[in-house]
Amino acid sequence: MVCVSRRKVKFLYVPITSKVKSKRNKNVISVDGFMYIFDKLSPDETKRFWRCRRKDLSCPARIHTGIHDFKHLKFSDKKHCYDSEAARIEADTALTSMRQRAVLTMEHTTCVPN
Repeated sequence: MVCVSRRKVKFLYVPITSKVKSKRNKNVISVDGFMYIFDKLSPDETKRFWRCRRKDLSCPARIHTGIHDFKHLKFSDKKHCYDSEAARIEADTALTSMRQRAVLTMEHTTCVPN
């Protein structure tokens, strides 16, 4: 993780560990053990705004990325209000790959988990 400071704004270059789909087929990314769901585009459509997936806990954490790439991340100063969820990330990654495999191969549903 590299921190670059430009006037009171912190840009962190952090690798995104996985990109998965939610139950409602929305894009979800994971960074540092936390999951973020796509929220909206900036008014000039040059950035993507992501919110923490745990909206049920009113988690205030946010991330900004580029529109086409996820290299330049801007974290909000607000921190998560819960512990990281590494196990959930692995489970969602497995579910996403199973869903994609089921769609692409047209296998019977009992064969997909194997």
